[in-house]
Amino acid sequence: MPTSVQQHLDNASLQLSDAQLDRFAKLVYETVGVQITAQKRAMLSNRLRRRLRERDLSDFDDYYRLLMNTSRVSPEWDQFLQAVTTHETFLFRDQAQWTWFQQEFLPQRLAAAASNPSARKLRIWSAASSTGDEAFTIASSIAGALANPTTWNIEIYGTDIGIESIRHAQAATFGERAMKNVPELLRKRFFQCSADGTTWTALRQLRDWTRFERHNLLDPLRVAPFDLIFLKNVMIYFDGPTKQRVLEHICTAMVPGTLLATGASEAVSNLLSGFERIKPWLFRYQGS
Repeated sequence: MPTSVQQHLDNASLQLSDAQLDRFAKLVYETVGVQITAQKRAMLSNRLRRRLRERDLSDFDDYYRLLMNTSRVSPEWDQFLQAVTTHETFLFRDQAQWTWFQQEFLPQRLAAAASNPSARKLRIWSAASSTGDEAFTIASSIAGALANPTTWNIEIYGTDIGIESIRHAQAATFGERAMKNVPELLRKRFFQCSADGTTWTALRQLRDWTRFERHNLLDPLRVAPFDLIFLKNVMIYFDGPTKQRVLEHICTAMVPGTLLATGASEAVSNLLSGFERIKPWLFRYQGS
């Protein structure tokens, strides 16, 4: 039998009050830079009610107090951030960008490496990698283009705010929905289908090229610079100052010539000082 708390939480009319919405929205904004407006009250209420059920709490204020008294690197904080951020993704999302990657970017790199063996290396950052779909799109595209992959040094670095997303990415296993746009040749060559036909796991070649770590885009990433950075489908959740802060941190992982691929509708070109615009969503860093 459902408990009285569960029955209370099953009531969809239980919504965040104005004060509670403001409190949680401020918390999310300060932590990950995502804005939650009053129009998203129902969405946030529904997602937080699930956390209340999991923790056997009956009130949003109780859950807020729990978060305030819990370390921000705790599993509960990870669950909270997973609940309030969006992770809808799949391999080969935004096909026009992958057509460019496969038909322009990679052939140019291969041509440069043909006469210069030291150029047989690629460092690419998937800066909002979620469950790894973008990183394995990159990896499978590269694998499909290289005649002799063992002569190349490939590093694909995926980061996300959520620990659960990182674990999913590290498992390198995807359902049929996530695989729906993967070209059949790449699917057969570089992914292993499960016995029941419901999931696909990237082969070791792709997994060896990828590395996933937790990272908040509001913080700088202190690593060696990349040849190409994908920063897609995340900036739409940020306001102007937060976008500027994220882009400043992204630039610390660039050198002149590094390419930046953004989401087609994220409207960041006016914030990109020191970049050459190549396509509406593609920019080349010129240096600060």
